[in-house]
Amino acid sequence: MNALVSWMTRVETYLAYRRRHGFKLSIDATQLQSFARFADEAGTADHLTVALAIAWARSSRRRNPLMWASRIEVLRGFARFCLRDDPATEMPPQGLFGPAHRRLVPHIYTHSRSWRYP
Repeated sequence: MNALVSWMTRVETYLAYRRRHGFKLSIDATQLQSFARFADEAGTADHLTVALAIAWARSSRRRNPLMWASRIEVLRGFARFCLRDDPATEMPPQGLFGPAHRRLVPHIYTHSRSWRYP
């Protein structure tokens, strides 16, 4: 991609492309716009790199690997889009910070043993 194009412009182009294909992307849009602001302020990368992705993921106010993994997962779709025009784009690896989603242990509600049907 051209170094003169801001990250925010790239993200908005990606979001417009995805929305034309029927995706709402409300949470993803917020995350990607956050990435674009971070990358534009850093001003050092012309290409999406794993190092830039890691730096942005770890800049989250919620400092835990689950949040970092979630941010990387959102960024991977954008990276695939960037690869079309910029072969120097680095794809952040899946599972870089572990799983991006956690499955909660189900709680099964049962009647206590002392309870009797009427």
